[in-house]
Amino acid sequence: MSMPLKAELREVAPRVEGRQAVGRVPPHSIEAEQSVLGAVMLDNEALNAILEVLLADDFYHAGHRVLFESMMELNERLEPIDAVTLSEVLRRTNRLDAVGGLEYISRLVDIVPTSANTHYYARIIKEMSLRRRVIHATSEIAEEAMEQRGEIDAFLDSVEQRIFKVSESRVNPSFVKLGDIVRDSIKQVE
Repeated sequence: MSMPLKAELREVAPRVEGRQAVGRVPPHSIEAEQSVLGAVMLDNEALNAILEVLLADDFYHAGHRVLFESMMELNERLEPIDAVTLSEVLRRTNRLDAVGGLEYISRLVDIVPTSANTHYYARIIKEMSLRRRVIHATSEIAEEAMEQRGEIDAFLDSVEQRIFKVSESRVNPSFVKLGDIVRDSIKQVE
């Protein structure tokens, strides 16, 4: 059987949900998400390292969030994580079709370049998630600034708190420079 193309997988994948910022698709990497999920099915131990970096909410693709949550559920029950066990968990909770079905889950394993790079793929997902969070926060901040309501000191405190909250969700301080993320996000908002 030949390896499916990533373009073919996108056609099988359910539609991506997410808020678009200023008419653009927010930063994400479907390929990194697919590779992480496929790698976990190839090497269940990889999930433990990934959990140090990712939360389910870091996945942009709604179906991928559901798959990751199901993988964590299987991991907690010390059950194997593969296409069969995942599809069974999802079938019982009526979410199998929402993630693209058994065919999509099975094909995820085929596109993983190597499970040795799983941690790197997870970091790509985290970086994209942080960028989306900054875009969301700065969009709200810009909108509130335009409304000119309330005291400026309270507004600035709120701005600091929101940006700090995003900054706290980094894996480690050297992972992504917050200034770079804020600069990129402000450019997108403009």
